[in-house]
Amino acid sequence: MTGLPGAIGLREPVSVSESNTVMPASSSFGALLRGWRQRRRFTQLSLALEAEVSTRHLSYLENGRAKPSREMIAVLTSVLDVPLAHRNEMLRSAGLAPQYPSTQLDDSTAQHVRSAVEFLLLRHHPYPSLVVDEAWNVVMANDAYVQLGCFFRGSQGPPTDPKKVHRGAPVQGSNALLPLFEEESLRGRVRNLPEFAAMVLTHVGLAARTHSGAKDVLARIRRVVGVLPNSATPYPPVIPLCLDVEGEPLTLFSTMTMLGTSADVVLSSVRVETQFPADPRSDALLRRITAGED
Repeated sequence: MTGLPGAIGLREPVSVSESNTVMPASSSFGALLRGWRQRRRFTQLSLALEAEVSTRHLSYLENGRAKPSREMIAVLTSVLDVPLAHRNEMLRSAGLAPQYPSTQLDDSTAQHVRSAVEFLLLRHHPYPSLVVDEAWNVVMANDAYVQLGCFFRGSQGPPTDPKKVHRGAPVQGSNALLPLFEEESLRGRVRNLPEFAAMVLTHVGLAARTHSGAKDVLARIRRVVGVLPNSATPYPPVIPLCLDVEGEPLTLFSTMTMLGTSADVVLSSVRVETQFPADPRSDALLRRITAGED
């Protein structure tokens, strides 16, 4: 999903942590298990079959008549695809120690991960690239993203530096999506707002099922766009973000990369978004802006 190039300095950053959950931490293991089973649209029978346990034992776990082992929790949460932060919550609710650590990208133990992420950001220049958490708060970005953001806000950006990864100002506290919908000057630039908004609502809606920060973003976008009409025109294979730049269209599409096989609460939620021009005209226009020549 294409993040907003102009979303600089909107709000205080929200770190991804175990507190960013939808279910209350005080819930019993049985209530948490039932909630995730229903959320993933499993019946007790279907979950029992997938997890290779009896429906009777599963029923006992949900009503509190049986206490789960660490191995049983691992099996059930794997089948239900429970996020790691919530797996820790379920372990605690069963009286067991959390299993998955929470490592920030700034931590020394995450240096190898941070270096890999920075490698991706720097190699993507002159195209924008950024790192976002599950609420689309910007964690870090390359210089092209910063220059494009400053251009759309009409502000003086820092000196261009293709070898710089921005981690503090001006990306700190910004959100990649909300200003596009909440700020009229930015929203008015979007040439395909209904189609782009529909795609954004779908993606954010999926994240909102398990993350309270995404749930807030979803509610705020819905307040702006309201109920979107069904499009009679078939969607293209990739829905871009088409922005007006002094009468010229700047059309971008994006890819999203996540860390594979991560067993860490925070690092498993890190997403690297890389943005691309959708046509040669947009390519030339984007390069001109990110090089600071406009």
